[in-house]
Amino acid sequence: MSPRYHGITIAVTLALFAFLSVLGGSAEARGEGHEGGEHGSGGFGDRGHMGGEHVGGVRGDRDHPGGFDRDGYWYYCGSARAYYPYVGACPEGWTPVVPR
Repeated sequence: MSPRYHGITIAVTLALFAFLSVLGGSAEARGEGHEGGEHGSGGFGDRGHMGGEHVGGVRGDRDHPGGFDRDGYWYYCGSARAYYPYVGACPEGWTPVVPR
């Protein structure tokens, strides 16, 4: 293999690697990751949220349960047997749960 061909091969390989590195990466690194719950590392840091302003998060709040990553709680709906945001509304109100 000639030195010129070898140099071009290395340059193309490095350019391809750099391009794929920009496109790849984790969803969390791109700001698209899951912010808590059952998946990933837990995500209780203050990374912000997508969407509107959070509303209260106490038992009896029948609308949006609030941000579980902001106040340190997860919100459980007993009738649905699931946590927010996997359930959008809870008829009997949300129960705050301290994550373990």
